[in-house]
Amino acid sequence: GDDPNITPTVIQTSQTANNNNNNNNNDATTTTTTLIICGQHGGEKAPIIQKSNDNEPNISDSKSSIDVNIFHVQMDHGSTWKHSFSSSQIHETVIIYVRKGSIQIGDTVIPTHYTAYLQTPSSSSTITQRLQKDNILVQTTGQDGADFLFLSGKDLQEPVEAQGSMVMNYPHEINQAYQDYQMGKMGIPWSEKLTDDEW
Repeated sequence: GDDPNITPTVIQTSQTANNNNNNNNNDATTTTTTLIICGQHGGEKAPIIQKSNDNEPNISDSKSSIDVNIFHVQMDHGSTWKHSFSSSQIHETVIIYVRKGSIQIGDTVIPTHYTAYLQTPSSSSTITQRLQKDNILVQTTGQDGADFLFLSGKDLQEPVEAQGSMVMNYPHEINQAYQDYQMGKMGIPWSEKLTDDEW
């Protein structure tokens, strides 16, 4: 059902970061928190059932099921985060949006408010970073740690049309979506104003 009280799964890991000082024992414990909004990470799954149609069964191997990961990751300075795709996840699209701080994947540094499009080994599309063995390893750079969104999924195999803030399959659906919006069928605009920190 549509339970508004569903709590996302949270994985918190701690690790010891070596500060490379020979004279002092300055090893510090760092924390990485992964909020699993949708999908699976580190053997844990989100409490949200993923399906594309209310008339379809909740079977993960159904052709109609939606296989996506949506994570919010917060990393202390000096920490690392690793995501491994399961053998059943064939994700052609992997996107990381850095909200705060900066991260490094391989030799590529991704600064604040940048989006990185990654490629999985099973993907054939042109992308910016080659991943090895279906693993993604993220490291923090800078002194303040990092905060990023991780999005991945398989190709929908559907046409995509976009105009402004609307994304649909066909142009006539875009027109209908704008009409629905103008008629108030998409809810009332949110009156709250949030800063980056509040988000």
